[in-house]
Amino acid sequence: EGGAAFEVHVARPRSPAPPDGYPVLVLLDAGAYFGTLIEMIRLRRNRPAMTGIEATLLVGVSHPDVRPYDRGRRAREYAAPPEGTAHEMLSFLVDTVKPAVASRHAVDPSRWNVFGHSLAGAFVLYAFAARSEAFAGYHAASPSIWTLRDELDRRLAALADRADPPPSPRTVIVHVGEYDQAIAPWQRSAPDQEAFRARRAQRAMVDEARRVSGIIERLGGDWSSTHFEVLEGEDHASIVPVAMSRGLRRLVGIRSRARDGFQGGSI
Repeated sequence: EGGAAFEVHVARPRSPAPPDGYPVLVLLDAGAYFGTLIEMIRLRRNRPAMTGIEATLLVGVSHPDVRPYDRGRRAREYAAPPEGTAHEMLSFLVDTVKPAVASRHAVDPSRWNVFGHSLAGAFVLYAFAARSEAFAGYHAASPSIWTLRDELDRRLAALADRADPPPSPRTVIVHVGEYDQAIAPWQRSAPDQEAFRARRAQRAMVDEARRVSGIIERLGGDWSSTHFEVLEGEDHASIVPVAMSRGLRRLVGIRSRARDGFQGGSI
């Protein structure tokens, strides 16, 4: 539609779709993490009764011809107006990507989920606040809330004033690394320590993630099931596979099945 192009990658399970269709996990910044998440799902899907993970359709969104991503575009696409185009990015995901995928694959329309890290993690929280009906699950890892704090707070306040919650509670997962805010032992020799520490303090990523998670939790059970966790020993980069692993069962876990006696995580 006249804007910059995206690549949309789809990894479809080999097993047939269940009667309601596959659950879907949309991965932002797929140029960085698509292969990692494919292998995580593949390993767990081999023994679903033990791992609790269903066959899942993975949808990745990335910038073409550049890996892991175009930094300039990424900074704009996940940021709030007037500097950024987060609203347009959200509309692209919901109004273009979702119907395009659904027209080609057997998907469960009630089980779309989205994962983002860092700038994309903050965008995932913005997506929940702006269009909470769009996805069943929202997973933010190390969200850089400082990039759109005012807009996110405004959207969440408006959400709290709404009388019409979504058809079912949304799953909201927020993971943040211990060393997203603290200085890790291996970072103590980084250059310009004074500026480095000041930047960490100003962004307050652990405190902000906890604060925003609390706001979402206080919306109540009609709105969301909220899970917040500080991952010990993880920094802004190392958190990604750990957060993905912990979030999968909450987002695409096997639903209760009396016939095999297994109780999986559900949404």
